[in-house]
Amino acid sequence: MELIIFVNILISYLGLYDITSIALYVLIPINFMAVLMFFEMKAQEMMFFVVLSAVLTFFFIYAQNTEYIILISLGLICTRVEYGRLIKYLWFYVSILLFIFILLRYPEHALYTRGDGTVRYDLGFNNPNILAKYAFSVIILTLAFQKKFLALILTLVFYSLSGSRTLLYCLLLYPILMLYLQKMPVNKLIFKLPIVCAFPILTILSVLLAEYSKEYVFIDVLLSFRPMHWINYLEAYPISNFGYTWEALDYFVLDNSFLQILVRLGLSGIIVFSLFYYWLLNSLLKLGNVKLLFCVIATLIYSVFENMLKYPLFNISTVLSLVYINSVLFERNKNVSNQA
Repeated sequence: MELIIFVNILISYLGLYDITSIALYVLIPINFMAVLMFFEMKAQEMMFFVVLSAVLTFFFIYAQNTEYIILISLGLICTRVEYGRLIKYLWFYVSILLFIFILLRYPEHALYTRGDGTVRYDLGFNNPNILAKYAFSVIILTLAFQKKFLALILTLVFYSLSGSRTLLYCLLLYPILMLYLQKMPVNKLIFKLPIVCAFPILTILSVLLAEYSKEYVFIDVLLSFRPMHWINYLEAYPISNFGYTWEALDYFVLDNSFLQILVRLGLSGIIVFSLFYYWLLNSLLKLGNVKLLFCVIATLIYSVFENMLKYPLFNISTVLSLVYINSVLFERNKNVSNQA
């Protein structure tokens, strides 16, 4: 099982060599075969698995979208590994792979200079923002591994190299969220909603930023001209119920995970993922795992500016959350059955 998990993580790195499309079609049946062969499911769990598979298969057939199938299937596979052990495995895998790929890719490194004169390094990852995304996954796992000081050091190191403000700001939200959770009565709906409804809120924000960037140029400038490309997609592919099997204008320019879901999967995709993340964030809030809660929120905010949610490596906080929630509920159910 650990080998399959490692292969899933490795695929994200092999994407640097443009072989992801082939690997995805190999990985999907492997993941689902592992789920079916190694899972002992009760009737309720089997029903959930069937419904989830049906929804993801629909998205795959209609929008030719494979990435979310891998994300969810990886989450299901990881639930077979004890949570504490899984974090150690993932932290080791991702950290070592980042180090190895920096060594392998460094001969191809390039320097970039921002308008304000800031020098940025990509260390061979084709772009400083791509380097920051790979570093983000290591930092998120370091936080989940209870190493806050090391996470801060890594954040500052990779910010100084990549110059990615998104990386810095998302991770510096940690003390702000901790203060909010401590000072605000989050058991009350009005204070809980901004957290558990983060997905639809950020989707609406993305659409508004795209729309108003035409009228207010400073929005486009502030966000490094991303909204200019977002609105091109929304005009070419108007909001629909089920999305489009699209001819991408420039797939890599749509650096917004929420708008990608909106374009490719439509409002139905937004509703499915909004409900999923509502359940996920609400569960973490109830269980009191504030570190994982922050990791998911930080990933969602990062996803406004980069393609993060569909990749298991960059969205590793969702995988960890699924495993944690499953492990806690399993222990509770086991204790209840033992007491009965």
